[in-house]
Amino acid sequence: MSSLQTSFLDDILMVRLNEGRIADSQQAEEIGVDLLEQVSRATQGKMLLDLEGVTFVGSAMIGQIFWLNNKCTSKNVRLRVCKVAPALQGILDIVNIRDVVEILPDVAQAQLAFAQDQVARPTEGEQMTADNYQRDAESGVPEAQYELARCYDEGRGVEQNGSHAFNWYSKAAEQGY
Repeated sequence: MSSLQTSFLDDILMVRLNEGRIADSQQAEEIGVDLLEQVSRATQGKMLLDLEGVTFVGSAMIGQIFWLNNKCTSKNVRLRVCKVAPALQGILDIVNIRDVVEILPDVAQAQLAFAQDQVARPTEGEQMTADNYQRDAESGVPEAQYELARCYDEGRGVEQNGSHAFNWYSKAAEQGY
């Protein structure tokens, strides 16, 4: 049975995660693959991840959310998250997920936010290659690990490799980035 339930609300792809706890890295990776497959369905550039009912996510699942956001960005899809339980919000606050993904209280607020924005284009600074991050990432610098993961995710400066991207996203997430 799939962990995801999808539907459209106007031009927004709604993706609801149907798992209460996601602590296992294999479970997180399977969900991550399913989430990434949904990005191509967001043909209007809008995807809303509904986390109602999710009470816990481990670092591997946090890495998957970061990875999903980067995949969305590379495909000009705006990702937002809604209906985050207070306990889960505490976990997400620790890793500063709000720095990359907007979290809204409910679907209505998300609809309003989508109506008010345009899909962001990558900045010149985001176009740096993996060579610029490799040394620092290997030394344990979480920002460099995250940026190197994006390079592997998007194929910038290296051959695109989802497994390498996942590993670097996970390492950054484990350090709270």
